[in-house]
Amino acid sequence: MSWQEFLARVKQLPKGTFWRHGQAGDLPGRGTLISRSKLRELAKANNGKLGYAYTHKPPTRSNLSAIREAIRNGFAINLSANGPSMADRLFETGIPVVTIVPTGTPAVSLTPKGRKILICPAQRKEGMNCANCRLCARKRDFIVGFLPHGSGAKKVSEIAAVN
Repeated sequence: MSWQEFLARVKQLPKGTFWRHGQAGDLPGRGTLISRSKLRELAKANNGKLGYAYTHKPPTRSNLSAIREAIRNGFAINLSANGPSMADRLFETGIPVVTIVPTGTPAVSLTPKGRKILICPAQRKEGMNCANCRLCARKRDFIVGFLPHGSGAKKVSEIAAVN
């Protein structure tokens, strides 16, 4: 599907639709650079909907500027960290942050700088999912943590412990 076809599908979503961009990818762009023009188009297509995304793109001045513009225009974006220390650094940008955390992290914990990490409610509560939680699509003053799962959980937990 082309970018324009994708945008047309987003535009056709009913008002108020909660949806996630990039379930198997990142924000539009090349390499580590976010395409401001494509992100602007995406935010415009999202108008009236509740779209959100995560990004591992580095917090360069250009990328942060493009992300802030998209957020102002109603498209929620979370910076993704590889652990609590990295989450502290990203949190200072003022953009919402999510992070992986080591296995065994309690439901509420703190980063090295004392910032609150709340484990994803969908990972903690029976019957909870992204559609009825929507925490990652909101502005917040804490970090959302994700516990490692699946076949790579041990490796992810090790990465989170040192980041």
